[in-house]
Amino acid sequence: GPGQVPRMLVSYGGAQSNAMLALALVAKAKGVPLTYFTKPIPRWLRETPSGNYAEALALGANITAVSSELYKSFEQTGCPTQLVPEGSLWIPQGGACALAEPGVQNLASEIKDWLRDVQEFEDPFCVVLPAGTG
Repeated sequence: GPGQVPRMLVSYGGAQSNAMLALALVAKAKGVPLTYFTKPIPRWLRETPSGNYAEALALGANITAVSSELYKSFEQTGCPTQLVPEGSLWIPQGGACALAEPGVQNLASEIKDWLRDVQEFEDPFCVVLPAGTG
């Protein structure tokens, strides 16, 4: 239910994904493991981890390379129940799900308050930002 901490966070995406790193930070803060599926990882990155991949590993993320076919199946059918333990929370690629909406609304509210209070902007104004740029 709401507010309940899942047994594990499970997601998928690119090996340098910003969402992966964000999930690794959330998992660490909540004290739950993160299992993250990605396409085959280049040898150079496996041998010399860098960027978001290295940071997520350092936070304890279990980053698992899967075949391109299995990866594509996540996009088509969603949660791979055979790979996700009961009680886990499946988060679609990039965190693109209804669970993200309250956080996005909070962020938008904070930006709106900042624009009004600090920058003295008046309504109407528009905030444009990239999303899913990977």
